[in-house]
Amino acid sequence: MAIAAAGEDPNSWTAGGPSIVDYLRGHASQLDANKATDWERSILAIVAAGENPRDFGGIDYVGILLGLCDGTQIGDNNLLNDDFWGILALTAIGENQGIQNSKNFIISNQNSDGGWGWAVGGNSDADNTAAAVSALIAAGESPSSQAISQALDYLQSQQQNDGGFVSEGTTNAAVDSWVINSIIAVGQDPLSDDWRKSGNNPISHLLSLQDTDGAFKWSASLKSSPEWMTAYAIIALLGKSWPKDETPPTISNLSPSSGGTVTTSTPLIYAAYADATSGIDAATVTLLMNNVNVTSNAIVTASYIRYTPSPLSYGTHTVKITVKDRCGNTTQQTWSFQRTSTSGGGGGGGGGGGGGSESAAGTTDVSDIVNDDGIFTQETTAESENGKCVLNIADDTKGLTKDGEALEEITVVEMENPPPPPAKSNVIGLVYDLGPDGATLDPPIALTFSYDESLLPTGVTEENLVVAIWNEEADA
Repeated sequence: MAIAAAGEDPNSWTAGGPSIVDYLRGHASQLDANKATDWERSILAIVAAGENPRDFGGIDYVGILLGLCDGTQIGDNNLLNDDFWGILALTAIGENQGIQNSKNFIISNQNSDGGWGWAVGGNSDADNTAAAVSALIAAGESPSSQAISQALDYLQSQQQNDGGFVSEGTTNAAVDSWVINSIIAVGQDPLSDDWRKSGNNPISHLLSLQDTDGAFKWSASLKSSPEWMTAYAIIALLGKSWPKDETPPTISNLSPSSGGTVTTSTPLIYAAYADATSGIDAATVTLLMNNVNVTSNAIVTASYIRYTPSPLSYGTHTVKITVKDRCGNTTQQTWSFQRTSTSGGGGGGGGGGGGGSESAAGTTDVSDIVNDDGIFTQETTAESENGKCVLNIADDTKGLTKDGEALEEITVVEMENPPPPPAKSNVIGLVYDLGPDGATLDPPIALTFSYDESLLPTGVTEENLVVAIWNEEADA
């Protein structure tokens, strides 16, 4: 946590071998499966490393912690510290489950002096009170609420003339650091007059505990657990609080590409997105097409959005995508492309496949835009000769034959003798044979059919239409 607070990458901290993050990943067996605080501090460290605690070394740390919630509080119902750190861990990755109940549990167990101890009914102390304040703020409690105001009054009562805070009978680096974290969490300045006593403040006292080797002593007279004390001090002195995912999601694989050119009137609008730590909140994804919100007509998942527009006019079209992660970090991406009557030098393309070369009618050669692993290196369009059946394929789509080889061509051919439709059904428009047989495309691509509304039988509405698939081998 201290390494990340200082702006460095914990993955780069090694001693010539595995990194500190590798160590954390490889030693989960040392955690007590039933001890909430073991999982809580690990989640905070994993978040600090920019990793995903829902899948870290194949383990769902968040799921395990949530499994220790009883619907009223987190972990042992005789303890409070596992609720403090449980809230800090869960809010670090935007997890709301159990937060409100645990927050209420903490407030209901506040002592009459305004503080908290580590256990229910225990005597108040400054370090656990500081942790409680940080947790309540993270859970949405107002800094001006009665619970927070009383807790701050208690902390001020524990400040000594040297500027530090007393815990375990003496002022020390650990409690100083945690109190500084809580002061910052409520939006106050630990250097202000409110936190000055006899001319000293928490920062000056904490700095006084730094030894000549750079480490921080536990107290003025005792150098105990200097690694812990130094880590705590780094976070506090940098004005940081406990880790939280503050990195916004990334957006990639735009289709059509920015500045690209397409000839089809219904190009696939596509974007992938990802968030390494807290994950995407799919409910927040929005798509604007030419400043019109079309999200409700798009396919939205936790990893991508895809949309096939109504026929677009010739000219420039603008797409804007907004996505948030579970912690509310937001990313927006705006780009434009052009629809023209002839393919241009950009990333799009109609019948010519957007970079592939056109062969026989309805056949699109994609061999020059699909690498050896089957990955499309740019978006492309494959369509029937009449342009009424169109496949829109985004770049980074993986296309393989039934034998697992990279796709070299795609066929969209009108069938001369299509199979008969099921009883009491009619075929509207033409039937197409898509090839090669058994090919797979991942993620799924958009298939667009155009048809003449005048062909609809009397009494049939568009809501009655379905896309039917015929399997030649199964004859069904």
